[in-house]
Amino acid sequence: VKLCGRSFLRAVVFTCGGSRWRRAT
Repeated sequence: VKLCGRSFLRAVVFTCGGSRWRRAT
């Protein structure tokens, strides 16, 4: 499933570790 640039990035970040990225952003 291909998502928009932002949606795709969000999905990847969440899968990788939204907790860390969430704090960074």
